[in-house]
Amino acid sequence: MSADEVYRAVTDRMVEALERGVVPWRRPWTLAGRPRSLSTGRAYQGVNTWLLSLACQEHGWASPWFGTYRQIRERGGQVRKGERSTLVTLWKTLEKQDRDPGTGEVTARAVPLLRTFRVFNACQADGLPARYFPEPGEERPIAGSQAVFDGYLGQPGAPRLRHDVQGKAYYQPAADEIHLPPMTGHRSPEHYYATAYHEAAHSTGHPSRLNRAGLTSPDAVFGSHAYGKEELVAQMTASMLCAETGIDTDEIFENSAAYIGSWLRTIKSDPRMVVTAAAAAQKATNLITEPGRQALPESERAAWASADREIEAA
Repeated sequence: MSADEVYRAVTDRMVEALERGVVPWRRPWTLAGRPRSLSTGRAYQGVNTWLLSLACQEHGWASPWFGTYRQIRERGGQVRKGERSTLVTLWKTLEKQDRDPGTGEVTARAVPLLRTFRVFNACQADGLPARYFPEPGEERPIAGSQAVFDGYLGQPGAPRLRHDVQGKAYYQPAADEIHLPPMTGHRSPEHYYATAYHEAAHSTGHPSRLNRAGLTSPDAVFGSHAYGKEELVAQMTASMLCAETGIDTDEIFENSAAYIGSWLRTIKSDPRMVVTAAAAAQKATNLITEPGRQALPESERAAWASADREIEAA
C-alpha cells in the first residue's frame, strides 16, 4: 500500500465508526489494558491505539495483546481459521544521502517511511500462554488524576492554572494560562479532570513546548482547518489521559454525540488528519505524563522513549 492508500484506509475506518455513532478515541483500550505488541511488549502508539481499540470494541476481545500470524506461532499459538486481521501502521525514519552535482558535497536528510502490518488479537488464537489474557484491571493507571495534572503543571516553564471562570474553560496561548472553573463548578471530579486534560492538551502546543500549528498559526481561527485539527488533538489527548488515570466512563463522554458531526467534517476534509492528529495527541500525552513515567522501571521508560521517536515522522 502507498502512503496515500494507508491514510485513506485509516480515515475510512474512523469515518465508518463515527457514522455509526462510535467515537474511536473514546475508551482507547480494553479493560485489561492498552493494546500491546507481542513482538516488543510495548503499548501501541498514535493512531494504532484507535485502530486496535475499535477492533476490540467491535469483536468483544478482552485481551490487549496483538501480533502478526508468525509472532503468534512463535509463542505457541495458532490463529483460528477464518479470523480476520487488523491493520496497524509503523513510521520509520531513514537517512538518505544527496550529492550536489556541482560541488560533489554529500548531505544527509531524514526520510519518513510508512510501513503497514496485519495483526491478530490474542483472542483470535488458540494455544497462547495465559499471560496474554490478563484479568480486567490488572494494568494499573500510571497515576491518579490530580497527580498527572500536578506533575505537568509542576514542570519548569509549565503553563499557569487559574480557577477564575464559570461555565466555560479555555487555554490562553498569549499568557500561557489554563482557565478553569473550580472543581465545585463541575458535575463531578471526573468531569473536572476531563476538562482540565483537554485544556492542558492545548497548552502543549505552545511555542515553548511542541509548537503545534493549531496554536501558533495566525490561520488557526474558529472554523478553520487548523482549528479543527487542534480540537481533535486536544480531545484525543484528553481521552488518552482519562484512560491512563482510570476515569474513562460513560458519564464523562455522554455528550460526545454532539460533536460527531464536526469531527466527521474535520476528518473528511483531509485524509491525513486522523493519522497526524493521533501522532500529535500521543506526543501531547507523553509530555503531560512525563513526570509519572519517570517513576516507571527503566525498561518501560526506555520503551516509551523509543515509541516517542517512532512517531516523530508522522
